[in-house]
Amino acid sequence: MTTLLDARTAYFEANGFGEDGGYSKATVTVTVLGIPVTIPNTEGRKRAVVFHDMHHLVTGYATNNIGEAEISAWELGSGCWEVRAAWVLNTGGLLLGVFTNPSRLFRAFVRGRQSANLYGRDAEALLRRPVDEVRRELGLAKEPGPASLTDVLAFALHLTTSLAAAGLPLLFIGWLLLRLF
Repeated sequence: MTTLLDARTAYFEANGFGEDGGYSKATVTVTVLGIPVTIPNTEGRKRAVVFHDMHHLVTGYATNNIGEAEISAWELGSGCWEVRAAWVLNTGGLLLGVFTNPSRLFRAFVRGRQSANLYGRDAEALLRRPVDEVRRELGLAKEPGPASLTDVLAFALHLTTSLAAAGLPLLFIGWLLLRLF
């Protein structure tokens, strides 16, 4: 019986995240399209990443680019909007992944819509529980069913939001450049 704590310890080691997964660091470096980007490790991000890491363990999604995009799609599908840092990071992850493998992202999103996530629960209590037990409780032990029209529309809405969120800074930069020159 492997607990989430045991699995997380192995996950941190396998990915070179350090003993505490980098939770205590002031900044973290993520790779976006092969480019390392350092971002502040805000309190909101720290709270979200504890569950995000557990989600990797129960879903089986990797920590490479497509795996991070899949976990972003899954978390959006399973409903992470109440955790703002998670929603913001996952919206960006969805946008990055949709250009590399949209079908895998859509499948992950639908899987999320048909399961639950760990946000809002007691993280310390979860870490003592067996991984397989948590997977069953979240509805991840079974294969997801086919996508519904509602799933398609929800995915389109999240994708549109991701595109708009990326487009706003670009529009601002364009406006600024027009004003300067």
